[in-house]
Amino acid sequence: MRMKILMSAILLLLAFASFAQSTQNVGMKAAPAPGKIVIDGKLDDWDLSGERLMCYDVTSLKDRYSVKAAAMYDSDNFYVSLRWKDPSPMVNFYDPKTEVGQAWKSDCVQLRIKTDRVAHVDCWYFTGDKKPSMFIYYGAFGLKPPDPDTATLEDAMAAGAKQAFLMDADAKGYTQEIAIP
Repeated sequence: MRMKILMSAILLLLAFASFAQSTQNVGMKAAPAPGKIVIDGKLDDWDLSGERLMCYDVTSLKDRYSVKAAAMYDSDNFYVSLRWKDPSPMVNFYDPKTEVGQAWKSDCVQLRIKTDRVAHVDCWYFTGDKKPSMFIYYGAFGLKPPDPDTATLEDAMAAGAKQAFLMDADAKGYTQEIAIP
């Protein structure tokens, strides 16, 4: 009898776990920008027709831990918009001056962009200085011998990249807007 109760409990737990629905996010299409894009954290100048919801468990986490992402381009920039849901938004204490390449460990988006080479782009709001930060690593990680095309851009914003953040009115999320030349 105990075994039947235990097996029933396990099956019930497995049944509840099967209700978790993760979004499938393989690839993303970038739309042409409809006009001049101002990097201000507002998306009123965006074409959001290709926006995608990304969430580990849509059923229970959509309104607390998710993001809606969109991408655009024009002749000058590649743009990414991210509308985050997060109960503790914009908290990242990794200092871009002293902890380069570590920001991914906290509130940070880490993009992988492949053109003629791979670029790993870390974009975050540095809580300590209350300002956006961006780090770019060019090349593939972990290759042996190392990728000869490896390079880093420790302060991508000083080199022309742009980024803005705008906290949601309820302080339970934020918009992150990125432009990479």
